[in-house]
Amino acid sequence: MKKTSGSFLKISVYRRRFTGTVCSIIFISLFCLIFALCFFTTIWADNRWQEVQSSFMTLEQQKRDRSEQLENYVNGIYAKPSLMEDTKTLFESTSEQDYTRLREENSARSNTQIAWLPGDMRKLFVNSQLKVNAVTVRSPEGLKIIWLDNLSGNMRVTYGLRGEWQLIDRTDRDTVLESFEVRSPDSVMKSLGTLTFYGSSKDIYKGSSQAYDWALIKGKMISYENVKGEREREWILTASEKEAFQGWFLWKGRLPVFHFEFVNSSGDSEYISAVDIVSLWRANGAGAATLAVTVLVLAAGAVVVAFFNLQSEARFLSHIMDMLKTMEHGSFVEVGTMVMKRGGHYNEYTLIADALSEVSVKLDGYIRKEYLLKLKQQETAMRALRHQINPHFLYNTLESIRARALVLKDRETAEAIEGLGRLYRTLIRCPEVISLQKEVEVLEMYLKLMSLRFADTFVYRVDIEEEAKDVDTIAFWLQPLAENFFNHGMDQESEFNLLMLEAVKKEEGILVTMSDNGRGILEDRLLEIRKNMVEGGDDPGADIGLRNVYMRLSYFYGEAFSMNIKNQAAGGLKIDIFLPALPGKE
Repeated sequence: MKKTSGSFLKISVYRRRFTGTVCSIIFISLFCLIFALCFFTTIWADNRWQEVQSSFMTLEQQKRDRSEQLENYVNGIYAKPSLMEDTKTLFESTSEQDYTRLREENSARSNTQIAWLPGDMRKLFVNSQLKVNAVTVRSPEGLKIIWLDNLSGNMRVTYGLRGEWQLIDRTDRDTVLESFEVRSPDSVMKSLGTLTFYGSSKDIYKGSSQAYDWALIKGKMISYENVKGEREREWILTASEKEAFQGWFLWKGRLPVFHFEFVNSSGDSEYISAVDIVSLWRANGAGAATLAVTVLVLAAGAVVVAFFNLQSEARFLSHIMDMLKTMEHGSFVEVGTMVMKRGGHYNEYTLIADALSEVSVKLDGYIRKEYLLKLKQQETAMRALRHQINPHFLYNTLESIRARALVLKDRETAEAIEGLGRLYRTLIRCPEVISLQKEVEVLEMYLKLMSLRFADTFVYRVDIEEEAKDVDTIAFWLQPLAENFFNHGMDQESEFNLLMLEAVKKEEGILVTMSDNGRGILEDRLLEIRKNMVEGGDDPGADIGLRNVYMRLSYFYGEAFSMNIKNQAAGGLKIDIFLPALPGKE
């Protein structure tokens, strides 16, 4: 006997379990990976926020240091009388000529060389930490601008808003570094004007960090040297419009971008950085790869464990299936000798295998004593039934009556007798298994005889689908059902008695329906008939025709066969017989 393969992939129930397990593991792994990735992405974004904050705090500290140095410089002006006197002269002058005249007057009155404020300020312009590019002197007498001419290396003073101030790129001096009110040396109550120091935001923030994209926003983007591309610049501009100082937004509705925003101490500009989620993952590629590999290894381990567990279970099930296949061939004694290799395991499968071994031995003895005996009794009963309708002398008698009818020129009687003889010959010579078409032909022989008997009150109709005609069935079971109609259901007082037979092809077999318009059966009696048909009764003559038909069809077709008797709503009786497709038959 061919043994069942031990691979669980060839067993549908385990194949489905393994497929379901693998799909579940993949789903859970993906869920865990996504959850962990989201969790670590939040951590990586927080780390980036701390880096940006550290850079911003460094810039703010540099700004405070710069303001402190400029304040010290202004205080130093007060400490030097000659420098303070020139500062006062510069504030009170209305033009360059006026400034030169006043300086000459101061020089004539002084015994020492007078100071020159623009020249003293040169050290501010060349100091790379202060990043001073221009100084404005504002007073009621007008505006003066002190700046360093990079071509000549000389300090220049420009009066008014026109002139060379407009010829110089204003982006070089777009940020106020610090502004101080200057008091008169003669009276601290008197203000000479305001001294304002300017610098370039590009110089101030240049090189603050190269680790990420950032920009300075002051109404517009004024410093973005670290921004790598146009896309990153759009991120920063979009972030500048957000109310929150940090958080996520979808760029163009598909790419998550995380932004950070810090407002400087003066409140006139914003330090903004933005990074997309893909860049975060790339920047932390080692961590992301470790996370993915960890989840992959755990998932693969779970699949391997599931594989070997199911393989172990399949070995037990394969053994049980081998035992069942052996039992299908009737080798119950051989099943009792099949020993399962437990391998130290003892579970429900081993219990089933042990129970099958014990049952097979007992079942073998039971079949020999009970089942085979019952089959012999059934075979004897069937032969007795056939012998009841097979008296040999009947043929000669019928032939004699038919000959006499022909002599008397009674052709109708002669045809009836001929039909009756042909029916009995068919029944005697008919094999055990015939096609449904042959069985219907036997029924029609009987119905034609009954039509002669009840010529004026009985009509029958037979409708068999082509797909149902060649189906195999047992012989002589439709006629007993029709005979019940004439014995119990036909209304003798009715002028129209109808008997119909239909056979239609279904997906799993053939549905045969016999119905009539007779008297029907009382419900209590119908319940009793159904019970006797299936279970049998103590009365040997109780519904023997139905019981005999049911038992023969049940033995032939097996458990899928069904037979149902019921009253019709319009009157009469209906019998539905489902004949399942036999193994090997379409």
